[in-house]
Amino acid sequence: MRLFFGLVALVTASSQLAQDVINEGSCDAAGQNELHAGTCECEKECCNSPNSQMDDGCPVDVIIGIDMCSCNNQTWTEMRRFTLDMVNTLSHDFEFGNNENTVRLHVFQFMDYTKDVVGFETFTKKEIEKKILKMEMAEFHGKSTNIKTAIEHAEQVLEQSPRAGLASRRSVFAIVTNGYSDDQLVSPEDVAAAALKMSESKGLQMVFVAREDSSMPNKQNTHTFEDLASHFTSRVPLHDPVASQQIVGDVTCEEKPEVDYHRECSCVCDVPMGCHGPGGANGNVGNIGKNGKQGARGHLGSPGELGRPGKKGEVGEMGGCGMPGHEGAKGEPGNDGIIGLSGKAGELGIKGVPGEPGSCGDKGPDGDKGPDGEPGIPGVQGEPGAHGDQGALGPEGELDEETLKWLVNKIFVEELNAFNLQTPQT
Repeated sequence: MRLFFGLVALVTASSQLAQDVINEGSCDAAGQNELHAGTCECEKECCNSPNSQMDDGCPVDVIIGIDMCSCNNQTWTEMRRFTLDMVNTLSHDFEFGNNENTVRLHVFQFMDYTKDVVGFETFTKKEIEKKILKMEMAEFHGKSTNIKTAIEHAEQVLEQSPRAGLASRRSVFAIVTNGYSDDQLVSPEDVAAAALKMSESKGLQMVFVAREDSSMPNKQNTHTFEDLASHFTSRVPLHDPVASQQIVGDVTCEEKPEVDYHRECSCVCDVPMGCHGPGGANGNVGNIGKNGKQGARGHLGSPGELGRPGKKGEVGEMGGCGMPGHEGAKGEPGNDGIIGLSGKAGELGIKGVPGEPGSCGDKGPDGDKGPDGEPGIPGVQGEPGAHGDQGALGPEGELDEETLKWLVNKIFVEELNAFNLQTPQT
């Protein structure tokens, strides 16, 4: 870069040069004020100025999620107070604005769905406070809580932030809740998985702001779901008056380099150098610097005196959904009842339908021998015997009727036997 300077302007870093540069003893009163124009070649960015340094602070995106399942009006009041405290603390430490090194705030309410209250496009503290004071809870009555929905919504808001790509960005997600979700909407394991996934984001601070107002104590006998709270970077109680200062105090920006107004320049000139000129006039008074960061937390003050009782307040709005109550103690045994009168005998019922035949029983033992039976029927006539020797001829007799029958029957039987047929009884 070629620059044209007067001779006096060229010697910003020449405090070690001799008074006489051209010829020894030539710097008289006239020579002290004489200017010699020339051409010099200097390094780029040879001198710094306040405008070339980074401004104080860093880009900070803060998200606050408010669980609207509040069990009483006092809890609702504390949640709104905490949110306003965060606005004041952020404004004091970082300032709201549309510049790069400022803070932006996003606030949303949630139960089984989310409702945005303030977005990153709101840059003034007054406008942010106005929107927070307009938050209502009536539309959330009778709803159920799903913390997984709130975590995923906050993660999406951070991803869509205009400053999401800046390496120096710091981000905070503070969720105001007791940690319980409706098991019919989402399981505790799914909520924990969503919290672990979000915690992997670079430069993200996750804060569990414990309401401690649940009626469901867990194994630690507290009113907060400790298993979910353990997955967050830090935890603060909602009723702590300095909770917002603790959260914002953990947000640290990278240290900026100091502004250097006297950096030496290395220049090469094509003209001889003259004598030093007279000293210049004093510079103007600089601008007042920005307020420093908030100091460390002071010691607790002594307790103040009790104030006078206030007037009775107006009836508040109806409270939000409550959590299931404790199981009641076992009741005492009741007194014995009076012995009742005997009932009248009922009428005979209708004869039922015959049942299915039963299965066959096992074979019984042998019975005793019975008495002798009646004589049987005479058996079939046996086979004829062998022919005997022919006897001597008897006297010629007469063939009577009985003998004739016997003879006919004998012949008939022999014929049947010849055909292997059963012989009928006679």
